[in-house]
Amino acid sequence: MNDEVKDLLSEIAQALARSAPEDWHVLTLRISCAGDMTQTGLIATRTSGTLNRTVRLDDDGHLAALQLRRAMHQPGKGSWYNAHLTLDKFAQLDAVYDYDNPPFHGDVEPRFLIEDQRLYPREPAMLPLWHPCRPGGPSLPLCGEDD
Repeated sequence: MNDEVKDLLSEIAQALARSAPEDWHVLTLRISCAGDMTQTGLIATRTSGTLNRTVRLDDDGHLAALQLRRAMHQPGKGSWYNAHLTLDKFAQLDAVYDYDNPPFHGDVEPRFLIEDQRLYPREPAMLPLWHPCRPGGPSLPLCGEDD
């Protein structure tokens, strides 16, 4: 992990902490991206175990999430479509990056995926089966596409 990625993860952790309600135990941030579109969703798990879905990531955290994706791009491999970050009360940040499943739970127009391939190019063999830029076209439909 390079220094830029470490710094961005630190910025995201700080943004999560700023967004946290008083009684939080774990914060879960889900990030989904295609092209320059980024969607974030934040859930706070309270010490009681109940969920608070009304918390929001601030603008700095949202920007850091977008920049994280750009910083993690690898030539030929591309960048992740989805990320799942968790922050606990001890400031431990864990991250899982998903390079294989469609962004936005598959509810994405192909043009955004085509733009994503332009911005974060992958070798043809690295494109998921559902991706519209696959040679010969996708072999699996995105969610909501007609057969």
